[in-house]
Amino acid sequence: MPSHATYIRFGTFQLDISAAELHKNGVRVRLQQQPAQLLETLLERPGQVVTRDELRQRLWPEDTFVDFEHGLNAAVKRLREALGDSADNPVFIETLPRRGYRFIAPVESAAADLPVSNTESGAGGTEWRHDLASSRRRTAAILTSCLLLVLVVAAGYAVWKFRHAVPANPIRSLAVLPLQDLSSHPQTEYFGEGMTEALITELGKIRGLRVISHHSVMKYKDTTKSVPEIAKELNVDGVVEGGVLLGGQQVRVTVQLIAANPEQHLWAESYERDLRDIVFLQGDLARDVAGQIRMTALPKAGQPGTGSERRVNVEAYNAYLQGRFYYGRLSEENVAKAIAYYERAVALDPTYAPAWASLGEAREFQTGGYGPAGGCGKAKEAAQRALALDPDLAQAHVAMGNIQMYCDFDWSGAEVSYQKALAVEPGNVQALQGVAAWAATLGRFEEAVKWNRRTVEVNPLDATAWHNLALNAAAADRQNESLEASSKSLELNPQQPWSHFIRADIYFANSRTQEGLAEIEQEVTPVFRLQGLATAYYRLGRNKESDAKLAELIATYHQNAALQIAEVYAVRGETDEAFRWLDTAYAQRDGGLPLIKSSEPLNRLKSDPRYTAFLQRMKLPP
Repeated sequence: MPSHATYIRFGTFQLDISAAELHKNGVRVRLQQQPAQLLETLLERPGQVVTRDELRQRLWPEDTFVDFEHGLNAAVKRLREALGDSADNPVFIETLPRRGYRFIAPVESAAADLPVSNTESGAGGTEWRHDLASSRRRTAAILTSCLLLVLVVAAGYAVWKFRHAVPANPIRSLAVLPLQDLSSHPQTEYFGEGMTEALITELGKIRGLRVISHHSVMKYKDTTKSVPEIAKELNVDGVVEGGVLLGGQQVRVTVQLIAANPEQHLWAESYERDLRDIVFLQGDLARDVAGQIRMTALPKAGQPGTGSERRVNVEAYNAYLQGRFYYGRLSEENVAKAIAYYERAVALDPTYAPAWASLGEAREFQTGGYGPAGGCGKAKEAAQRALALDPDLAQAHVAMGNIQMYCDFDWSGAEVSYQKALAVEPGNVQALQGVAAWAATLGRFEEAVKWNRRTVEVNPLDATAWHNLALNAAAADRQNESLEASSKSLELNPQQPWSHFIRADIYFANSRTQEGLAEIEQEVTPVFRLQGLATAYYRLGRNKESDAKLAELIATYHQNAALQIAEVYAVRGETDEAFRWLDTAYAQRDGGLPLIKSSEPLNRLKSDPRYTAFLQRMKLPP
């Protein structure tokens, strides 16, 4: 490859060396850092074998600790995927077992080496010819030096311009794509996800910047979609992408900032720290991104509002990240695993506030979602420990808000906690969802819908966020918006619990009973399906079938679906049974009780004095 080529063509591809970009037919192909370095290395010697040892030295310097064989194989695999190549029938990259790799396709450079003339005049004597040769050598040396100087300056300017470009349009919204695990080791997958979530959290503290949630960006893990495609789907102005390399007690993070429309590389940087200083790295990275997009920078470590910026216990931090990994994949088993990791983290480092906050959050969820009562006290203790350690930790305020909402029925306290979280992180998804639920609990459905809309702006690919909007839009009598939101929820997750149920309620309210029944029959969550069928059959006059479904509902779910049983009895007009099961739901601290004001079946009980008395027990206004 010519030393001063600016780009190289092969097949339908073109590699822009100065910008480190690969294009196919003029369209940029997403390529992570190490596969890109691998491609450039192979193109430097097309048709020649590049040994595995040479690749080790080029891609993983001596001070890098990594499983080389696994890392190289992963880089080759990703490069082949980007090129549409095959190991069995290669068009571009040939594998030479135990030796290395060879680039086998024809290569065309943008420029060729300039030839140096060897012509000499035949006139004159030997001395003159010697002087002329010496002069030519000096001239060639000077020209070569000048050319090298020009190339160095040009390369330096290109790098500076790449790292400090100004976006054509302001960036007011951003997506942090899942940071690639450059070690490519399954056992460290949690670390890359944890770093991605941490960076999103830090950037989410910047006022005026809308940052897409961790849940939504994880849909793009290992995606081959281009940056403009991703930005369009998420409705953002820019994208941050990069990789994480974990080795021993060191961590290296490489990131780049890309404007989406038009696509433009704005900035790139690498950070390497002792793993104990990971929180400082996260803060520095977020501040640098804020500076590049001309947003108000976050406070530096040591300034007010940075209680979380401190050295971490490495074992505790790893346990915490593994807990976050499992908690992000909600199931009864995974929540239990997450709690075990959080408990290990706080045992290793009792001063680590984020682990206490996550422990409080998970314990509260386990109590309301999967388990026996009694976990509220332990959840509150963990949240209080987190707040005592770091009063500015949004995650801790969210955990406390959830406990106040679903354990204590302390509505004013919950509002304060959620608002404190939003004061620290304006785009915190859990806080936005919490304050929306709080507004709906008090019967302020229009306000709840506004909070739900903000939630889907930062969490557009989360089926539950759209489901919550559908629920509160229905309560606000925004039926069309509710149907649209529930359709979006089911599009994102056809197994989304309760979404068909919401749609059925709207159809029943408009005397479209057959359509309502059809929706209920598609409900995938057994408890809601039984509840819906018992209700639908009663409305259709099929009382025996309603009786059978209600009996099945009670026999199967009486320990954790008392509220749903009460709603069925309310629709059937069996008021005494409805209140009996409401009392049971209260004793069980049923997680659905705060939604009582948005329940159309339970609203049928309003004329009964017991309904007002029940609201008073829950500390709710009539």
